[in-house]
Amino acid sequence: MPLLSKKIINNEKVHNPRVVNLVCDATFYSKRKDKLGTLVFKDFESKEILIWKHIESEIVQDYRYLKEELISLGYSIKSVTLDGKRGLYKAL
Repeated sequence: MPLLSKKIINNEKVHNPRVVNLVCDATFYSKRKDKLGTLVFKDFESKEILIWKHIESEIVQDYRYLKEELISLGYSIKSVTLDGKRGLYKAL
């Protein structure tokens, strides 16, 4: 079972910046027009969810935003695994 965080203090995730092999994916909770989903970036080795964002659709800008946030937190990205959605490789 994936861990949301190894450590949470005052409702804030405590990050442990390091080199990571990312697994990125979006999950949607409804097939209706007003979709709600979550985009998740997870460390493959530890299975820790590093960062996430609630989304309405799966767009390149959201992947790019989360990547930039991870880097600004001090993480280094060694590799990325994601589904076959066209254009995503440009974001990461």
